[in-house]
Amino acid sequence: GAPTASPLLRQLALQTGLMLVGKGRKVGDGTFTETTSLWYLQMPIQALYLHPVKGGKLLYGGLGPYFAYGLGGNIRDDTFSMNAFDKNQGGFRRFDAGLGLTVGGWVTDQITVNLTYDLGLTNIGPNATDKFYNRVLGLNVGFSPRPKRQ
Repeated sequence: GAPTASPLLRQLALQTGLMLVGKGRKVGDGTFTETTSLWYLQMPIQALYLHPVKGGKLLYGGLGPYFAYGLGGNIRDDTFSMNAFDKNQGGFRRFDAGLGLTVGGWVTDQITVNLTYDLGLTNIGPNATDKFYNRVLGLNVGFSPRPKRQ
């Protein structure tokens, strides 16, 4: 007969996608405020562990790398505004990569809700001396057909 997957292997999946992700920060001391807004096209690649629960629902947890490219953004304060990725003005590097963690589940056969944390491992600062790393906590709603149980 045909080989069958072990129960553990049936609960593993690989998930990838392409997302438009906003990252940034706002800092200030009451008299001065600086806001940084960055927009990335991001591709996560995550190994998921799928866990069935009562009522036919399916939860998952996973981790894996992500790769992102800065599409645009700005840095502004009370007196000026600049393109966040403008190398001539000391802007950020466009490439970002790191480790993504996720937990979530399917609320219908096609709609997922998950909580993610991206731990940036690439210095996006304008030079080796200025260290900036993206750290992002996100809540996502997405479309992803639920895997069929075997």
